[in-house]
Amino acid sequence: MPWLLPPERDIGVLKAPIRSTLVLLGLFLLVLLGFGLLERLGVDAGLAPVGVLGAALAVFIVAALLAHSRRAVDFYLADRKTPAAFNGLAAAATLAGLLTIGLAGGAYARYADFLVTAAGLATGFLLMAVVLSPGLRRADAYSAGDYLAARYGGLWVRLAWACVAFVVSFLLLVAHLKVTSPLFATLVGMNPTHALYAVAGVTVFAVLPGGMRSLTWTQAVQYLLIIFACLVPAGSLIFRGTAGDVALQQEFATVLRDALPDWESDDATRGALLPFLLAATGAAALPLLTAQTLAAASTRGAFMTMGWAVIYGAILVAAGLLLALLLGETGDWNAAEGLLQVAALFATLPAALAGLVLAGVLAALFAIGMASLFAATCAISHEIWDETVDTTGPEGRRILIARLVLVVVTVAAAALVPILNVEPSALLSWALALAASGGMAPLLIGLWWKRAIDIGAIAGIVAGFGFTGLAFVLEQSGLFGGAEGGGIAAIGAPVAAIIGLMISVAVTVGVSLIMPAPEPDKEREADGLGSRSDEIAIRERPA
Repeated sequence: MPWLLPPERDIGVLKAPIRSTLVLLGLFLLVLLGFGLLERLGVDAGLAPVGVLGAALAVFIVAALLAHSRRAVDFYLADRKTPAAFNGLAAAATLAGLLTIGLAGGAYARYADFLVTAAGLATGFLLMAVVLSPGLRRADAYSAGDYLAARYGGLWVRLAWACVAFVVSFLLLVAHLKVTSPLFATLVGMNPTHALYAVAGVTVFAVLPGGMRSLTWTQAVQYLLIIFACLVPAGSLIFRGTAGDVALQQEFATVLRDALPDWESDDATRGALLPFLLAATGAAALPLLTAQTLAAASTRGAFMTMGWAVIYGAILVAAGLLLALLLGETGDWNAAEGLLQVAALFATLPAALAGLVLAGVLAALFAIGMASLFAATCAISHEIWDETVDTTGPEGRRILIARLVLVVVTVAAAALVPILNVEPSALLSWALALAASGGMAPLLIGLWWKRAIDIGAIAGIVAGFGFTGLAFVLEQSGLFGGAEGGGIAAIGAPVAAIIGLMISVAVTVGVSLIMPAPEPDKEREADGLGSRSDEIAIRERPA
């Protein structure tokens, strides 16, 4: 039946990205207005939040379908035609998802904790923009594994990176499912198990049609929906005069003042600096963001993507704080309640606007879940299958394998959620720690130090990633139930990340100096942000 087959030509947003995105958001806002009108007419207010959430999920899926792809360059790189501003929207949605997972797990006891993490993530994005992304994009690689294999030579460095990328992304995917599933079950009154697989189904279906194309454009829509979810209810509260007696300028000043660490305190380093460094180094090496960077249209586009992401992220944090201050009379952060305690929203806002806020929360969570799923899939389908097992396979088979891997990874993560006894915020922290200790050194040193060799890079990945992974496993010695461990298990994710990164750098440099120097044709590749004409040759993919 020909009508069941995908279209022969590319469809969707690439030909009209702004118009397509605005049309989708316009339709969503019409649904929101419709439920608001029904609420004013006396229709059951409990219907509005569920209807708004359903409309948001429908928008995600439609955006993914509009970005359908048939070629590998589209599936993995969105054909490198995505404007930097839109790519930045997608990366900023990932930042929103990272912050939301931490919020859901009660990781931020105060505004200061939230702002320290947000500043750390933004710094990581800037590190990616300035130090890593231009060099990676200039290499014209499909993935960071492609770059490492071309820079250092050999198969093992690619496989080592694939292991790091998969573990980090898979942990974030599990954290997404752990947070989103109970929230979704509570909001729609669904059985928790059914809600888990419903959330997993939406996550995989939003990536399946177009890979990176679907991911990028769906995340752009999600970011805009998150902004609406912060600003529209905030505007409503201000307009109706029900925001409490808080002076917003004074309250924002108090929040920012409290966010500054007390450097005279003995706990200042552990309380502010270490979480900041964890967020910065982890974000800079996240496989999710390296994939977004490599999809940029040019070297400058890769830099601008992360720059736009920082700007959009700052706007998002400010909008979220504004809404939080308006919803609370004192501005105190009640982290213990988490995201499941949403009754206060319904008491403060009209039902339709409360549904909009919850739709924004879900948009942030799905943004990080989709990005994590895509990165975990690429670690298997591209790094292992395409470049190791089926190196001469046709394009159609490669995309089919990638889509099958998407489904398998999602099912595996959903099956692990009920039995993995780790809090989502802990999964987030350790994912950032593993990314920093396993991924930063080989990329950074490979770009900026000509003397680095493959054995050094592999040893550095194994040492840094192995140390942090061991600390994670020991801390969660009750991984499937049981008592916690001690000793190295007590150092925590921030300290493990810094120590693991230092070990990785030291081992990479030390082994590279001990071993014979690389061949001249490999040494010249490590020129940082040098001439764009000196590109790393990446093997052409078969059609």
